Amino acid sequence: MIIINISNKLGERLKALRKQKRLSRQDLANLIDISQQIIINIETGRTKITSLRGTEFDKMCFHLSCTKDFLLGESDNPIENKNGINLQITSDQDIYNLQLLNSYVEIFPEGFQLLCKLLNKISNKEKRILVKILESFLDDK
Repeated sequence: MIIINISNKLGERLKALRKQKRLSRQDLANLIDISQQIIINIETGRTKITSLRGTEFDKMCFHLSCTKDFLLGESDNPIENKNGINLQITSDQDIYNLQLLNSYVEIFPEGFQLLCKLLNKISNKEKRILVKILESFLDDK
């Protein structure tokens, strides 16, 4: 469960992205499997705190084609997190991968910060090599 402090920026960005995607509040609520009232409360700022399951917030970002950091006002780029890592969500597998990544970040936040610093300093070729190394660990399990 994610507790979200609702800011004006979150409500404004949610509404703008929803309209850009030509989704009604009910359409978006149906896609995320939440009540329309939650969408209304976030957009209008009627409540200052709401709680969503992590999967609901991930689905919201997926259907709005943005990152959590963008919606929460921690990044001004809709497809990059606050560390400058491109996190554009394009599939259900991406949602699963982000949930998995978030669980690791909660366990070892320092390791994630180091990884972000590394990724910002290496070339795309080196990133692809790193991905292959990491995938080889997955194949061994």
